[in-house]
Amino acid sequence: MSASSEPFTSHEEGLFIHILPLRRLLSNTVRRTLLDNREKWVNSAGMEATTDLKLTVEQIVDQALELLREEGMDKLSMRRLAARVGVRAPTLYYYLPDKSALMAAMMERLFMRCIDLIPPTTDWRDWMREFGRAIWEVQETYPFSGELITASMLDEDFFKRTMARLVTTLTGFGPPVRALLELQSAVQALMTGWSTFAHARYAGQLSRILDVERLAFESLDAMIEGWRLEQSGQG
Repeated sequence: MSASSEPFTSHEEGLFIHILPLRRLLSNTVRRTLLDNREKWVNSAGMEATTDLKLTVEQIVDQALELLREEGMDKLSMRRLAARVGVRAPTLYYYLPDKSALMAAMMERLFMRCIDLIPPTTDWRDWMREFGRAIWEVQETYPFSGELITASMLDEDFFKRTMARLVTTLTGFGPPVRALLELQSAVQALMTGWSTFAHARYAGQLSRILDVERLAFESLDAMIEGWRLEQSGQG
């Protein structure tokens, strides 16, 4: 089933996945404009027109995530990233038009990584548990995820791509896809909230009071079971 077969309006899509962490690709028009003007821009920047085509958006995003993990959000800049990947800063604008596009691409990379970590299953409850676990693991690796979520600007294409991936993944589990999308968003919000506690500056003090990781997964199980009861009319 494709995303177009589900009766979602743009407003509903935004409501379902507005919290999706979680790459912003350029629209065809903007991408074509960048390609058409590439030679002019690199020449005006004092570079050779033979930009290293071995460099990819994926490689840039991977290095940006590592830079953010090592040095924090306030140290993320196109200039520092360019130095890390071995090019001049203006070269990056051929691949990504600005820092906002970079951050959106990082968001999408993290979200898709969460989906990719989920093992195959035919049970929606197992899928939701593994999705919650994947969020926790990814945000353990990249503890700045909460900051990235709040700071990023996401476009329509991002929501269309993530919605299409989710609809394809959740179709066939039994419950209505619309309902599963709501639960998926709730799971993401829950685990991101607990992860934020785990990586807060006061995490050490909090750990003396609460076992954050245990509570995160107990909350996840309780949410999934409560949703099951509600859907079956027993809630």
